[in-house]
Amino acid sequence: MRLIDESYSSNKSSKTILIAGIAGIVILLVIIISLLLFVLTISGNKSGLTVNNVKATECLYEKDNITYVSIEDLTGYLGDGYSYKNGTKTGEDENKCYVTNSNLLESTFFEVGSNNISKVSEDTNETEYYTIENAIIKENGKIYMPMNSVNVALNAIVSNNKKKYAITSVEAQEAKYNKIKSKSFTPDESIVWNTLPANKKLLKNDLVIIKDSTGLLGIGKVSASSNSKTKVTTVSTDNIIDPKYDYIKYVEKYNYLIVETKGKRGIVKLNYENDNYSKSTLVALQYEDIQPINENLFLVSVTASEKTKKYGLIYASNDTEELVLPIEYDKIGIDISSFTNNNITDGFIVYSNLIPVKKDNLWGFVNVKGNIIVKPEYDGMGCIGTNTDTNVLIIPDIEGIVVQKDGKYGIITKTNRVLMKNVMTKVYKGTVNGVTQYLMELDGKEYNVVDYIKNPSKYQKK
Repeated sequence: MRLIDESYSSNKSSKTILIAGIAGIVILLVIIISLLLFVLTISGNKSGLTVNNVKATECLYEKDNITYVSIEDLTGYLGDGYSYKNGTKTGEDENKCYVTNSNLLESTFFEVGSNNISKVSEDTNETEYYTIENAIIKENGKIYMPMNSVNVALNAIVSNNKKKYAITSVEAQEAKYNKIKSKSFTPDESIVWNTLPANKKLLKNDLVIIKDSTGLLGIGKVSASSNSKTKVTTVSTDNIIDPKYDYIKYVEKYNYLIVETKGKRGIVKLNYENDNYSKSTLVALQYEDIQPINENLFLVSVTASEKTKKYGLIYASNDTEELVLPIEYDKIGIDISSFTNNNITDGFIVYSNLIPVKKDNLWGFVNVKGNIIVKPEYDGMGCIGTNTDTNVLIIPDIEGIVVQKDGKYGIITKTNRVLMKNVMTKVYKGTVNGVTQYLMELDGKEYNVVDYIKNPSKYQKK
C-alpha cells in the first residue's frame, strides 16, 4: 500500500508541476502579446513624415494633439529653389522667418504666435494674406507651423493616413508629369509647362494650363497611367475649361482665374463638388485689367490716355455684377511695404471697411460698398520716413488713420472724425523706456499720440 501511495503522490505532483508550467507559459505568452500590442499601438499612434518620398520624421513636433513641422527643416527637404531665412527682409527677428521659393517667385512670411501668414509675389509684389487654424509656435529654438497649413503656406500637397504624413512639393508634382518623350514615357503635348509662376499652384489640385493647336488656353485635369504589358507611362488631360483664352492667371486664395480674350479681362471661378470641377463666370470680359480685393470685390481699370489709367470697383457674386465705384480714380489701395511694422495686412481695406482712393491727386476713403466716407482732400496717407519699421498709417488703439495735408500730419477716425488737426510735423512708431509706442512731434516736442488724444487736459496750456 505504501508503494502505491507514493507512486500516486508522485504522479499527482508531476501533473501539478506540468499544469503550473503550462499556466506560466500561457501567462507569459499573454504578457508578451500584450506588450507587443502596446508597442504596436504606441508605434501606430506616432506621427511619421516623408517629404518628396524621403523620410523626415525628425521635422515633426506634437503639442496639444496638434502635429507641427519645423519650417527650417522642412525647407531643407523640399529641395532646390527653397530657402529659409530668420527674421524679416528688413531686419533680424528671432520670432519671425520666411521661406522663398525661387521657382514660383514667392516668399511666405511667418511670425510666432500669429494665425496669419502672408505670401508675396517676388515678380509683381502682390501680397496674399491667409488666416490659419492654429498659430505658429516656437519650440527648442525652432519655428514650427501646423501641418494643416503646409499646403497653402509652401505650395505643397499634403496627404495623411493615420498620422503618417506625406508632403509633395509642386516641383516634384510637375516632375511626375513633365518628362521628355521616350520609349517608356508619353507626355501630353497640350500641357503648357512654361507658364506664370502663379499657375504652377494649380498642380496642387492636379490641374494644369492646356492649349489647343491655335495657342488658346484652358484648364485640364492631369493624370498618368502605366501599361503593365508595355511598361509605358502615358500622361493625359481632361478638359475642365476648353481652350478659348489668350491669357490665364490663377488666384489661389479665392480659386479664381483672371482670364483675357482680345485684350479684355474678366474673372472665372473654379468650383469643386462631388469630385468634379466646373466653372462659373463672375466678371464678364470687359476690362483692361482686373484684380480681386476680396472674395466679391474687384479692382478694375481702363486706359484713360496714353500714359494714365483709371480705376474702379466691381462687386460680383454668382448672380450679380455691379460697378460700385466709377472707373475714374487715379489709384485705389496703398503700398503696405512702406508700413512694415504697423499691423497692416491689406493694402486695399483698412479697418475691415475702408478703401483708400486717390482722385485728382488727393486721397480719401470709400467703404466696401463704394460709398464715400472721406472725400479726397488729403495730399498723402500715413507718415513715411526713411525707416519702414517706424512709418505709421493706422493707430489701432484709437482706430486712427494718419493723413497728410499741406506738409503737416493729422489723425482721423474710420468714421471721419478729426482726432488731431493737420498740425504735427511727424507721426512715428518708437520705443520709450523699452515700450513700443505711437509718437508724434508737435511744436518741437515729442508726445505719446494715444495719451495726448485720450487725455488732452494734461497737455493744454495753462
